[in-house]
Amino acid sequence: MEALDASNKKASEELSRLIEEKKRREQEWPPEPPKWLKVVGGIGWICIGFRVIEWLQDVDWEKKSREEEEEEEDEDEDEEDEEDDEED
Repeated sequence: MEALDASNKKASEELSRLIEEKKRREQEWPPEPPKWLKVVGGIGWICIGFRVIEWLQDVDWEKKSREEEEEEEDEDEDEEDEEDDEED
């Protein structure tokens, strides 16, 4: 029974220490940035990366739409050629 009480006391002390540490971190300003942000190179690079990805997606979308339009035009021309051949 005493072993359970000791482990409960130890767990509650650990929990209270973690709660105090969390409160201290919340009061810090500016907050400490996450560690992965330093690896990436900062928030500016992340924003630039997202803008580049968005731009690449837009370019890819425009390219696909142009290709689809060209395919439709080619199909229309083929149909007109077939109709002209049938008339002759």
